[in-house]
Amino acid sequence: MLWLYLIIFIGSCAAFYIAGKMVVDGLITITKFLKLKEFVVAFFVMAAAASLPNLVVGLSAAFHGIPQLSFGDITGNNLATLTIVVAIVALFARGGIPAQSRTVRTTSFFVMASAILPLVLVLDGRLSRLDGILLIALFVYYVFWLFSKEERF
Repeated sequence: MLWLYLIIFIGSCAAFYIAGKMVVDGLITITKFLKLKEFVVAFFVMAAAASLPNLVVGLSAAFHGIPQLSFGDITGNNLATLTIVVAIVALFARGGIPAQSRTVRTTSFFVMASAILPLVLVLDGRLSRLDGILLIALFVYYVFWLFSKEERF
């Protein structure tokens, strides 16, 4: 039985690799068609796709009266993404992850702020609706800022 699970695991990893390659190829096609840089397209398309499961878990948890489940899911996901995933990409990318662009460096600040702000806001014991509005406002501000830049990464 262990061998069966191992074969299923390896097959699943291969399927993820193939799907990931197809997504990257599709994103490259979209960036060329829209004449945008990869960063902008990846930010919107991949961020939306990656955030959808968290959004569904969050809404389901809120409707079932256990919003702390959503908070744990999101903070754990962000911690893994900002540490393990970025580290592995940096290890395997030839020459590391380029960050010469001023926009990319400023985006790093927004990423840090968006990762830390919910933790600061929860220090009073709860994330309120006002806190939610503040977090949405930060995101909207960042999106407008990103598209206002003449530099396209």
